[in-house]
Amino acid sequence: MKHSFLILLLTFSWGIALSEDLSKLLDIALVNNPTLKQYRLDVQIAQAQFQQAWADFWLPDVSAGASFTYLDPDTVNRGKMTVPQYTMTNLNLPVMNGGIPTGEYVPVPTMIPSGVTTNQTVFADNYGIQLQIAKPLFLGFRLANNLKIRELNLRLAKQKLLDQEQSIKASVIQSYYNLLLLKENIRLSRQLSEALRKRYEFMQANFRAGLVSDYDVLKVEVQYKNTLPTIQRLESAYTTALQQFWLLVGTNTEPAGNLFEATNLTLSKTNESEILPSVLSNNLSLVQIRTTREIQEYTRRIQQAERLPTVNSFFTLKYDYKITNSGDKERNWSPSWSIGVSVSIPIDEWLPFSKNSAVLKESSLSQEKTDLTLATLEDQIRLQVRSLLSQINDQKQAIEAQTLNMRQAQRGLEMANDRYQKGYISSLDVTDAETSYSQAQVNYLQALYDYVNSVVKLKQLLYEL
Repeated sequence: MKHSFLILLLTFSWGIALSEDLSKLLDIALVNNPTLKQYRLDVQIAQAQFQQAWADFWLPDVSAGASFTYLDPDTVNRGKMTVPQYTMTNLNLPVMNGGIPTGEYVPVPTMIPSGVTTNQTVFADNYGIQLQIAKPLFLGFRLANNLKIRELNLRLAKQKLLDQEQSIKASVIQSYYNLLLLKENIRLSRQLSEALRKRYEFMQANFRAGLVSDYDVLKVEVQYKNTLPTIQRLESAYTTALQQFWLLVGTNTEPAGNLFEATNLTLSKTNESEILPSVLSNNLSLVQIRTTREIQEYTRRIQQAERLPTVNSFFTLKYDYKITNSGDKERNWSPSWSIGVSVSIPIDEWLPFSKNSAVLKESSLSQEKTDLTLATLEDQIRLQVRSLLSQINDQKQAIEAQTLNMRQAQRGLEMANDRYQKGYISSLDVTDAETSYSQAQVNYLQALYDYVNSVVKLKQLLYEL
């Protein structure tokens, strides 16, 4: 009974911290949960996709290459040009007079063939290296809109991860306190069963002494033996719930806390006007629909870009190992470069019966449908929040009522024991009072768990777990 009054004092206090045992289990669950690991990978994937879109938007395409070509001998020979080679020399020519040699000679400079030379313009081995830079200057804002879509996907992936963490925390907390509730119910049932067993033995002794009837013995026996299946059922339920809890947390640890610690779970906001804006901004389903709506808008802009001109630029720097100038005999690395801009203007996309026109119409209709879905879901979320707040208020009142019932049942048990000791009532009346008190405790614990369960659901919607 001492614990019961303690619970009553704690139930409506402003608790802010979870028990140390539960906090540790929550940390373990967040590390070990396989679904959460997948959501973390989804965030990393979305981050990589955003990085790709960022690179497409800001960075040019840069490529470098090298080439080697070997030509067949016939092609090389056809690229060779043979040129005669002449040598300057002095020839002594006779002096003529009237066509008759005078016997004198005069040296005359003369070019005479001395051989041939080959001017080769084609070689068997050919080498080249190249650097190319290309960058779209204007693509109708396609890259900018695609970057925004990737940013939205990354934000949504992070929101899904956060929502999954809240979901896991809620499941762990609910399972944790459900196990503590089952443990308390088992303790109370065993306590009642033990009391009934002792009373049954006491009644048997009185029956043998001729003090009570066999009906009195039978009644106590029935009450005692009816507690045994209940204990068995609760123990089986506890074993099953514990195994499920181990799978959820990822470790075989049995909760070591106390159900009374559940009263530390309270709400930071209690007014509907304060809760609704927070829930509407955090709810994953709403966030997904809003993100879808934004993506639809950016997608429509990309589709509209099909009607806009595109401008691309490029720069190419190339080095070839070749004969640079006519008459050179040795090859050298010779540079060459080019720069340019290209413009493309679509025509057919502006026609009213074109594919792009139909796509834009479909996009507008999809946006209108998404707006209707968003409005409907917001109304459902508002209704859910109001329902939870109503449940919490009802459950608070139920806790107060069950507390009074428990105090009344305890007082009834005290009075029954006192009257029995004075001989005013039979032991059967005491048994009924014990059963009523035990049931009142069970009802109180169940009311407390129902309250905490609703608080956890609302805190999950508020992202406060």
